[in-house]
Amino acid sequence: MLKLFRHLASSLGIALLCAALAHAEPGVSDTRIVFGQSLGYDSVWGGLFKNYSDGMLAYFAYINKKEGGVYGRMIEVKRMEDNYSVEKVVRNVKEFGESNEVFGLVCMGGTGPTLAFMPLIEQYKLPTVGTLTGFEGVRKYNRYLFHTRAGYSSEVERMVKHFGTVGISKIAVVYQDNAFGKGMLEVVKRETTGPAIKIVAEIAHAAKGDDIEAVLPKISASATSNGAQAMLLFTSPESVAQIVKGYLAKYENMPQPWVLSVTSPSLVYATLKEQARGIAITQVMPHPQSHATRLAREFNDIMPRYASNPKNLTYEALEGYITAKVVVEALKRAGPRPTREAYVRALEGFGSVDFGDVFVKYSRTDHGGPFYTDVTIMARDGTIFR
Repeated sequence: MLKLFRHLASSLGIALLCAALAHAEPGVSDTRIVFGQSLGYDSVWGGLFKNYSDGMLAYFAYINKKEGGVYGRMIEVKRMEDNYSVEKVVRNVKEFGESNEVFGLVCMGGTGPTLAFMPLIEQYKLPTVGTLTGFEGVRKYNRYLFHTRAGYSSEVERMVKHFGTVGISKIAVVYQDNAFGKGMLEVVKRETTGPAIKIVAEIAHAAKGDDIEAVLPKISASATSNGAQAMLLFTSPESVAQIVKGYLAKYENMPQPWVLSVTSPSLVYATLKEQARGIAITQVMPHPQSHATRLAREFNDIMPRYASNPKNLTYEALEGYITAKVVVEALKRAGPRPTREAYVRALEGFGSVDFGDVFVKYSRTDHGGPFYTDVTIMARDGTIFR
C-alpha cells in the first residue's frame, strides 16, 4: 500500500511538473525574463546598430541593478547576428519562435529584415518593441509590432517643409537600390508633388556601397546641369561619408547633403571630420546631449554609468534607451506573472505615456509610438545643433 501511495505521489508530481512546464511562458522564469534580438553588427549599418543596442542594454542594466529587475526578474537579451540579411533574420526569428527561449523581441532593425520578420512575429505571437526603421511598409498595423520612432514619411515631410523656409527648390535623390532606398524615393516623390520642390535627379547605388565612384559624376551632373541645391542621401552612414568625401575631392559646388535620422551623425563625422560641416539631419529623438528634455537629462546621467561605451551619447543610443523604457513600463503593467498576451494588452493600453517630454502613444488599433521630428545641422567639430 505504501509503495502504491509513493508511486501515485510520484506520478502526480511528475504530472503537475509537466502541467506547469506546459503552461510556463516562453523566456520567463522566477529570476529572469529573456528577450531576443536579431541585428547586423557585421554590416554596413553595424555601427548604428551597436549604438542603438548600447542604449537599450544600459537602461536594462540600470533597472536590474537599481530595481532588481521587474518583479524580481532580471531582464536579459539574447542577440543573434544577421548581417543585415533578410534570409538570416528570418532564420533567427524562426529559431526564437520555435525554441521558446524568449518572451519577445526588442530593438530589431533594418527595413528589409523588418518586412521579412513581420509575418513571423504574428505566426509565433512574439511581441516586438522597437525596430530601427521608419519605412512606411513596416508601419502597417501588426498586433505584435510596436514602434518607438516616427516614420520616415514624417522625416521627409519635415525636410520638405524646411526646404521652403531656406529657399531650396531643386533636389537630387541618391538612394540604396533596395527596399529601404526605393521606398524613400517614393516618399519623396509623394511629398514633392507641388511646384515648389522639383526632383532633378534620381540616382540609385548598390546597398553594399561599392559603387561610389560611379555615383559621384551623376551627382555632379545634377548640380552643374540641373541646378540641384540639395542631395538627399538615403543610404548607410559609411556611404554618406564616402560620397561627401569623394565629391569634395573631385568637384566643386556640392549640393547640401540631407540625411535621415538612421544615418548616424557620429559615424559620419568619424570619417569626415570637419568636412561634415553643413550636413543636415532629420531627427526622431530630442538632442541626446541637451538638457532641454527630462528624457535627455536622465539619459546623460545613466549612460556613463551603465553603457558599455560611456561616451555613446548618440541619437540612436537614445532611441534604444527609450525602447527599453517602453519594455520596462509594459512589463510592470503586465503584472508579476507576465504572459505575452498580458504584455501586448499592457502596451496597447498605454494611451499616451510621457517618458520625459517625449510621448509614446499606443492603442488597440495604432502602434505608431512617438511622432517627434526635428531638423539639425552638423558643425565643423561634429557638434549637432538646431
